[in-house]
Amino acid sequence: MVANFDALCVPIVENIKGRENEVNALPEGLQERKTLLAELLTKCQEIQAGLGSLDAPFQELTDFKLNYQAKQTPNDIHGFADQLEGRLKHLISSNDAAIVAEECARRIKEYVDQAAIVMGEGKAISAEIESITGELNEKRQKYFDCQKKSSDEQPKIEDLKPIYEALEADQLHLNIEDTPSTIQTFFEYINSHIATLVQQIDAAIAMQKGL
Repeated sequence: MVANFDALCVPIVENIKGRENEVNALPEGLQERKTLLAELLTKCQEIQAGLGSLDAPFQELTDFKLNYQAKQTPNDIHGFADQLEGRLKHLISSNDAAIVAEECARRIKEYVDQAAIVMGEGKAISAEIESITGELNEKRQKYFDCQKKSSDEQPKIEDLKPIYEALEADQLHLNIEDTPSTIQTFFEYINSHIATLVQQIDAAIAMQKGL
């Protein structure tokens, strides 16, 4: 009778150990782990659902005062299954948090990379302005060329705004230095600076003409 009960327990315990081995061999990929962990949790819950089959045989051992001779009790096996389930739920929670963190990092990087491109263009235009030389009319035209380049960047700044607003809504914007607002201000400064330089050239041209 005891041997029969022990024989019932063996495949269940081996099944639990098999699932534990699968947990230990999980891959590194977060999405793949997510799928496999969900499958393992389902298997674990199926094991737990079948543990009731041990109750009647063990009660029979108890009735004959043989329960202490069994290698394991239903409570022992419930404990093994509960431990596995708890471990799986913890891993699922940690994995889900890692997936969220990875997605947040991806979104932030997407914005930062795009913002860096626009700011890079702005800094290049600013440097170009400072390097302009030549006759007054020649310089004037070059300033207007820079102004055109600056204006061409405006749609890119507009494209950044909804991305940044989505980050802001999820509190992911706190460590971002180049916001759409600061970038817009930088380009407005470039345009204002160009306007001032052009005014100075126009005044110089007017003086040359005696106006």
